[in-house]
Amino acid sequence: MTTATATTATNAAGMTADQLRRHADQLRHLNYLALTRLLTQAEARLAGTRGAPAARARIAAALSRIGSSRTPRRSALPQAIRRAAWIKRSAEDLATKAGSYHNDCLYTWDRGTYLATRGLDYVPAYLSAAAPYHDLGGAGMGLIAITRRTCYSKSSGWGPSDVATRYLVGRNESGSYWTHPVPVSCATVIDALEWLWDGRGHDIIERQGDISLVRGRGPRMPRELPDGHTIDGSYIVHRSHAPLRLPQSGERIIIARRAAARSAAPTRD
Repeated sequence: MTTATATTATNAAGMTADQLRRHADQLRHLNYLALTRLLTQAEARLAGTRGAPAARARIAAALSRIGSSRTPRRSALPQAIRRAAWIKRSAEDLATKAGSYHNDCLYTWDRGTYLATRGLDYVPAYLSAAAPYHDLGGAGMGLIAITRRTCYSKSSGWGPSDVATRYLVGRNESGSYWTHPVPVSCATVIDALEWLWDGRGHDIIERQGDISLVRGRGPRMPRELPDGHTIDGSYIVHRSHAPLRLPQSGERIIIARRAAARSAAPTRD
């Protein structure tokens, strides 16, 4: 059989090789068109532009759930870190204004005395005006820790000694900043106030610096008023505070407790 005869030979179905190739090409083209049509219909249905309204609603709801589940959520950890940094910075800002911020390096053995201040807690002004804070200066209240490290000469044989005191810090109504020493067991501003007023913070009617007029039974007046507080007629007066009326029936004057200031002298108003 010659080559020309082989080219025009037919198979069992009666088709030549050229016809078979053309038929295969047509089938591939038809399959491509059918697949394209199916994909287009599927995309239209997913997009909500085809199909029954109920089906479109179901698909839209499913897509909404998928989209919301894939929305990246912010971790709570960075927010907590930012809040802790803001609390520390705000308390240290108050300490700076009160003249009680120190930033000496405590990791030293060189002879001398070193002081460092660290902010522990802060209550913003929009909260501190209410009980049990009774903030009069409108700057909020903070709690700081001041650590003092004393290093001795190497020949003495003594190692460094560290001592720390915690202070409540704020501003009075005349604009003066103050620090008030509290025990090192106080971890928050609330803890400091609970200790300072002996748990009577919610009984305070009016405050004047480190004394307060409270509801309660007992001696109306303390034996001695703190320095700077004097009685003038029916009021207790102080150069930095508004006059405070004397107690009536069912009221008394109490004095804020004060811890020992071991690391640095407090700033008084």
